[in-house]
Amino acid sequence: MLICFPMQHSLSAYWDTNAVPLFIIMNAITSYFMFSLQHWKVPALCLLLLTAFPHNTFATTHNILAISFFITAGYAMLKSRRFRTLFAIYLLGIPIAMINLLYGEIVSILCLCVFHGALLYKYHKILIKKKTFHEFYLDN
Repeated sequence: MLICFPMQHSLSAYWDTNAVPLFIIMNAITSYFMFSLQHWKVPALCLLLLTAFPHNTFATTHNILAISFFITAGYAMLKSRRFRTLFAIYLLGIPIAMINLLYGEIVSILCLCVFHGALLYKYHKILIKKKTFHEFYLDN
């Protein structure tokens, strides 16, 4: 959205642009992914609901759900006890958001993406080791 559309003051403001289908699809897919993860169901629900309540029509509800999403996502990151540095950077999104909401959201969302990417990479490495173990010891 940032590349293809004019910069807005927040990610939710893209609801008022032609990017709204991309905004909805992106949040729905992200919610679907989060629903499949342990400890991420509440952030997934918050994200899905904030998408259902556009900021221009339901400003208060949308903002409460957005804040709830970032708080519960941060809590889920903290609860995982992995990649603590990413959580610290995630928290940097708060003061940045006070200066520029869009940049604060981007910092926090990038941290969430890197966090989940790192977890997927770690899980993939475990599966490769497990597969190699099974191929070597059990298939022979």
